[in-house]
Amino acid sequence: MDNAPVAPKNASATSGFARRRRDPPRPRKTGLLAAASAAVFTLPGDTVVRPMLLLNNLDIGGAEVAVLNLAIGLMALGCKPLVYGWRRGGALEARFRDAGVEIDVPPEPGRGGWRRLAVPRLLAQAVEQHGITVLHAHLSDSVTWAALLQSRVGVPCVVSHHTTDLIDTVGINRPLYGWARRRLLSASSRAIGRNIAVSDAVRDKLIDQAGIPEHQIVVIENGLPQPPADQVASACAERRARDTRRRRL
Repeated sequence: MDNAPVAPKNASATSGFARRRRDPPRPRKTGLLAAASAAVFTLPGDTVVRPMLLLNNLDIGGAEVAVLNLAIGLMALGCKPLVYGWRRGGALEARFRDAGVEIDVPPEPGRGGWRRLAVPRLLAQAVEQHGITVLHAHLSDSVTWAALLQSRVGVPCVVSHHTTDLIDTVGINRPLYGWARRRLLSASSRAIGRNIAVSDAVRDKLIDQAGIPEHQIVVIENGLPQPPADQVASACAERRARDTRRRRL
């Protein structure tokens, strides 16, 4: 199977929250390799980089596809990432394996109730077993575990926030649960101190609703590697020929 990155089904939100007019234009990084580089931030020069990409499941979704693309980008940089689904696997597992990406799902994932209390222990074991040197967490479900792991075993962490929905919609019908989730997200993200927002809208919401300091957030928009020039030229020629045929009709 072709190992080329997969285009996400749903693009991350880039509108809906107006960017602060009082703020000057802020520097940003763009593209897949920029995101990959952020996952392997400053480490000692002789350290063999072994990133763990942490998310709660490997189902088909926008963030999960972004993690697949990121893992492929990391391998292009000479890293060997491990994708860890702490809650469960999913339908995207085969695509990870076909792309040559190593994945790990614990035998008894923390899937609700008291079983989730085992997640920090299982994560710490995976970090030691696989020689993980940096952890990149994705989505709010994973942020608290990443913060606990950073505090417990000292592995440096970075967090990617993929959506303006900072917590899932279950918090709407369960106000106390939603409040607790927001507080955990805020405390954990600030404790980690390295947060990636995929758009200005996400960045603004992290500041306004999660209370994350602006200096702890960098905007890195999701992207894909540019295809080879000959493929671009071929696609453009095909498009022009198709448009010409339509005009003749």
